[in-house]
Amino acid sequence: MKKYERLVYVVNDSLEQYEKIFQIENIGYNYQIGSLDSLKFEVKKISKETSREQLLLIIKKSVLTDENLIKILDFFSDGYKFTLPYILYIDDEDISQNDKETIDKGGNYFFLISKILYKSDYNSLRNYFLSYVNLIFKNLITTERLNYYIVDSFQTIVDSTLVNIQKAKIETLNKEIIEISKIDYLTNVLNRRAFFEALEAEKKRSIRNFVRLQNEKGIAIDESLDFHHKLEGKIEDHVGRFACILLDIDFFKKINDTRGHLIGDEVLKKIGEVLTSKTIFRENDIVARYGGEEFVVILPETNSEHAFVPAERLRKFIKQIDFFDEKKVKFNITISVGISEFSIYDKSNEDLIKRADEALYYAKENGRDRVIIYEEIYKKEKK
Repeated sequence: MKKYERLVYVVNDSLEQYEKIFQIENIGYNYQIGSLDSLKFEVKKISKETSREQLLLIIKKSVLTDENLIKILDFFSDGYKFTLPYILYIDDEDISQNDKETIDKGGNYFFLISKILYKSDYNSLRNYFLSYVNLIFKNLITTERLNYYIVDSFQTIVDSTLVNIQKAKIETLNKEIIEISKIDYLTNVLNRRAFFEALEAEKKRSIRNFVRLQNEKGIAIDESLDFHHKLEGKIEDHVGRFACILLDIDFFKKINDTRGHLIGDEVLKKIGEVLTSKTIFRENDIVARYGGEEFVVILPETNSEHAFVPAERLRKFIKQIDFFDEKKVKFNITISVGISEFSIYDKSNEDLIKRADEALYYAKENGRDRVIIYEEIYKKEKK
């Protein structure tokens, strides 16, 4: 069947009469005429590939009962692209306005056969009828194409919206998964891997700021100077600086051994709560669990001397917290703290951690429950 071939099927009416009407030369379109007698197709079977705008049923208004309409619906529901074809109702008597409105709302059409023209000027009536049918098909093609466009556009919008929603959900979920993977499950602070990522980012930021300051002041960076010499004031204010605080719970193994690991976990949780409460450290300070009972804090744009203030406040605060074991026996804990300051000449991030760890070790060797700055140790040893 040709793509734009027009199919006209007459219901319970003279097929021969309509064949003569549509066989006029120069009609301009290829019409295929068939009949629907007793609602069974007797001529060519309508292809299942037929689209709705290619088919028009011509039915006398008095013929189409609800029962016959149901039969038509049943027929076209069997594998066709549509369930109800367009219908042209014909009658030799005018119908009520309500009937016309009903027909119009259904997207169908009505043609009044003038009895006078039928008797006096049949050719004019026939030409008028053909023109009307041609107009109907033009309208059907336009309507269906518009419907296809609207449906397709709407589906595209819906699909695009659904894809975007799903994509947003996936992105959100991925972000949540990434964030969860960075958190230590017990203490709710950054884990060791996430800490080193944050430390690397802070190091790069500090180096950029340090180089900018040097360029602004026209001071050359002399890498031959050792780290400890640079600590004595070559970097102005806090630009290019950040401090590292490493803390350890004193005698934590004894807590686990005598009071149980569950109590030990409660102690670790509490330390995590204090570190992230923002009562001691700032919003942009980086808090992480370094391992076991050790925690680490990075303080951006802060030197060792200024980092001592929150570190000492933390030591005193934790010392005052009352803990209780499973027997409701109260106990308290202390922490030892080591502090060091970032140097632009550090070969790796571990250099900074190593210095803070040496300060922490010094604190433990000298009685625990204290805060030690690595640079202060160096100055004492140098004298």
